[in-house]
Amino acid sequence: MQAQPQASHYIDGAPVEDTAGEPIDVIYPYTGEVIARVHAATPAVLDRALDAARRAQRACGIGVGEPHRALRQPPQVGRMQPV
Repeated sequence: MQAQPQASHYIDGAPVEDTAGEPIDVIYPYTGEVIARVHAATPAVLDRALDAARRAQRACGIGVGEPHRALRQPPQVGRMQPV
C-alpha cells in the first residue's frame, strides 16, 4: 500500500513541500508497512503557517491572542428544577 501525499504540509489551503525538514515515515498501523514519507516543518514553514493563521484570524474578526467571541461569554446553563 502506498499513500504518498502531494506535500508534507498544507498552508492557506495549498500544498507546501519543504524537503529541508527531517524525513518522517508514515506507517500503516495494521501492517507496520511504511506507506509514505513526509518532512518535518522547518522554521520557514512554521513562519509561513503562522502568518496564514494570523491573516485568517483577522479575516474572521478575531484579534491575535484574543479568544473567540463564543469563549468570551459564560455558558448559558439552565437551573435544575427539583423533582
